[in-house]
Amino acid sequence: MFGFIFRAYDIREGERTITLLMALYHFLILITLYLLKPARDSLFLVKLGANQLPWVFILIALVGVPVTAIYARASRKVSLRSLINGTTVVLIANLLILRWLMGFGGTWVFYLFYVWVSIYGILTVSQFWLLANAVYNASQAKRLFVLLGLGGIAGAILGGGLTSVLTSTLGLSTSDLLFACMGILALTVSLVNLIWVKRPTEFVEEANPKKDRLGMNRPLGMVLRTISRSKYLMIIVGIIALTTMSSSLIDFQFKTVAAAVYPGEGELTAFLGRFYGLLSVASVLLQLFLTHRLLKKYGVGGVILIMPLGLLLGSIGMFLLPGLALAIVVRGLEGSLSYSADKTGRELLYLPVPLEVKKRTKVFIDMFVDRWFQGVAGGLLLLFTMVMHLSVSQVSFVVGMLTAAWLCLVIFARKEYTRALSRLLRTREIDLKDIRIDITEAATVKTLLEALKSENDREVVYAINMLSAVKDDSVFDVVAGLTDSQSTEVRLATFLVLKQYPEKLSAEFVERFLVDSDPNIRREAVSLLAAMLDDEGRKIGLAGYLRHSDLRIRIAALDCAVECGSDEERALVDRDMILELMDYPGEDRSLVRAAIARAIGELQYTDLYYCTTQLLEDPSEMVVRAAIQSAGESGSHVFVDPLLNRLRDSHCRPSAIAALADYGPGVLGTLRSRLLDISTDLRIRNNIPRVISRIPDQAAIDTLLGVLPEVAPLHRYPVVRALNKLRDRFDQLRFPDLLLTSSLIDESRHYYETHQLLYRNGLDFKSPAMELLIRTLQEKLDQNLERIFRLLGLCYSAKDIVNAYRSIVGNNPVQRGSAIELLDNLLDGERKRHLFPIVDDTPPESMIQTGKTLFGLTFDTREAALLHLIEGDDGWLRACAIYASREGLTAALREACQRALDDPDPVVRETSHLVVQD
Repeated sequence: MFGFIFRAYDIREGERTITLLMALYHFLILITLYLLKPARDSLFLVKLGANQLPWVFILIALVGVPVTAIYARASRKVSLRSLINGTTVVLIANLLILRWLMGFGGTWVFYLFYVWVSIYGILTVSQFWLLANAVYNASQAKRLFVLLGLGGIAGAILGGGLTSVLTSTLGLSTSDLLFACMGILALTVSLVNLIWVKRPTEFVEEANPKKDRLGMNRPLGMVLRTISRSKYLMIIVGIIALTTMSSSLIDFQFKTVAAAVYPGEGELTAFLGRFYGLLSVASVLLQLFLTHRLLKKYGVGGVILIMPLGLLLGSIGMFLLPGLALAIVVRGLEGSLSYSADKTGRELLYLPVPLEVKKRTKVFIDMFVDRWFQGVAGGLLLLFTMVMHLSVSQVSFVVGMLTAAWLCLVIFARKEYTRALSRLLRTREIDLKDIRIDITEAATVKTLLEALKSENDREVVYAINMLSAVKDDSVFDVVAGLTDSQSTEVRLATFLVLKQYPEKLSAEFVERFLVDSDPNIRREAVSLLAAMLDDEGRKIGLAGYLRHSDLRIRIAALDCAVECGSDEERALVDRDMILELMDYPGEDRSLVRAAIARAIGELQYTDLYYCTTQLLEDPSEMVVRAAIQSAGESGSHVFVDPLLNRLRDSHCRPSAIAALADYGPGVLGTLRSRLLDISTDLRIRNNIPRVISRIPDQAAIDTLLGVLPEVAPLHRYPVVRALNKLRDRFDQLRFPDLLLTSSLIDESRHYYETHQLLYRNGLDFKSPAMELLIRTLQEKLDQNLERIFRLLGLCYSAKDIVNAYRSIVGNNPVQRGSAIELLDNLLDGERKRHLFPIVDDTPPESMIQTGKTLFGLTFDTREAALLHLIEGDDGWLRACAIYASREGLTAALREACQRALDDPDPVVRETSHLVVQD
């Protein structure tokens, strides 16, 4: 029997014992509650009448305040176990006192008993769910709370049935039912201690009255402020308030009609016992056949919609056709859902709330809010029945309005639930913003001028750059003194500032920098000298520098004319000059050829592109980088293949990637074909996605998603990473939902396949070769999971998905459970069907079965697994599988190894040769 339950509710190893104990605890608590509720209702209705119910509802609210305050104070001083057991002992003593008081027969005793049972029910059940929240993480709760609810419902069934049997069959008085409750409650003390010993210790923190780092040791007012400052907790409060008010009005209708039909104490107790028993049967059926499926398919948000929607329809029916039959239906609907689907859903709403906050707020919410709004409902009933003289059926109109508001609040809760889970996973981050200061303010200028005296070159450069926004003679005098700095960066930054003061510079001052060791400074010196002349003089000056005897000055002038000159000045750099310099044989040859490469690119001399092609193969890295930049600026497809070849060189690779990206969407077709071409160098194929990730066009996304199913496993990660980069860089681009879903399903197939190969095929043969294969498969599984999450980051909030991934692969079970719950709420449709078993804590056998169901994957033998790997598309895995097949080499495996002798991958060929030769 237990085996069936474990399989049906996916109760996993390590969870079974504590789950059975928790279900038993809930079972016993609900037995006592459903022994007490019929006793409470029948005694009150017979002794005092249904017209007194509004008053007792108000009394419950008034008594609930001090009880909540006492409970909150106790919770700050003791651990959760001590809190629950201490409360239980107090409740047993209360029952003994109440039974003694009933012997006196005063009517006030029945008021007291009704109030006490109401608080008892909410307190004991709330404590159980508080313990459950402490024992299970979010992922476990989603699976196991349904079963815990079943344990409670089974207790309610037995309790309701026992009430009827004990009173109508055995003749036990209603008040004597209290003795049975005392004995059962005594058993729960030992049960709680056992659960506490077996709990996962990382989920519960012992109370420490001397330590208040979590704010536990605070008065009730602080609890109220904690709730009021949390939008999510306020939504929960609103839902519970509307639930309580609606339920109280429905309960009043039901009891009023029942008391009229069954006026005697014995028959009313028996009727209520039978009703509560049947109500529990309905609850268990809902819990067995509805709640679990709804949670799995629609999540928490779908489950908590059921009850308000059902009661809205029921209130309409009660308004139109009042009577005991419909009152039973409406009260039955409310009661059965309260302890099945709706109760499970509302408890799951607390999952995103940290345990420390739950401990100081949950019981307060469940007791104070529940009882207080029951008092509000009592006040409304007094208004409706005694002042407005509404009939029982007319009260249904008010119930309808409350449930409509309840529905609206549930819709808000569904959205906020996912946001709360995201916040639970998210780590704190500080976003640094650009600082805006007034540079011209005197104190700021003075500070920056002082910074110029620093020995830290970076600090000096920063200060110079800041001072470039200031036009002041004092700034010029200080900055000009830095032109003799030993730092190239300082001298270059200085020239950028001095260019703003051409009237204060002399030609003699600038000319000495024409022979500076840094080519950028030489270029700036030429630019400064030219800026001192009028347009005609500037042109003549540049022409002179372009024919200067000092090669360094000629190159500086060339760069100046090409990069910042007018059209007339650029025309001074003609083809003959470039060809003359192309053959320069001196020691500065690399410097000259780099300048030529830049000039050809800037001036777009297409007839000299052959020079650029030559320069791309120059032995100097500086020349090659300049040629790469020139080729990219040209936009000519002549250079695409040479630029692709440069992706092999780690030093020139960044420049080649930027140059290829400059081609834009027009180069995507070539990039795609080279990426899929297995004869293309591996380094080139791995870096092509990086090129595509820099092209801000929708076609780039379509290209990457299109090749993802076709590329070899080795290249899938770069492709997916490139998609992530596109999203980060260009938020205007859109990722087609169908293509993303298709890619995710394809990745899930790879995951299930690898998982089955790893766990189901006898790949546990203890040999170095098999250990290598298993380790490789495990690494492939981990990489596959990362790719899945990277693709999910394109569908949902990237930050949420990153945090979820870190929690899934991390060691903290609480965070992992919250991440699983978040994904359960985010994923839907085919994505959820294929991916959720992967991210959930699904046992290996269930994963294997899921892979068979979804994709028909079956590798039942070691031979089948190795054959599949040998014939796969992952070169390293093929080699590992071939090597592992040496031990127990069958005829089929030998034949596969023979075929691999002609494999294009040299590692596969070599490994096959080794195995076949053996």
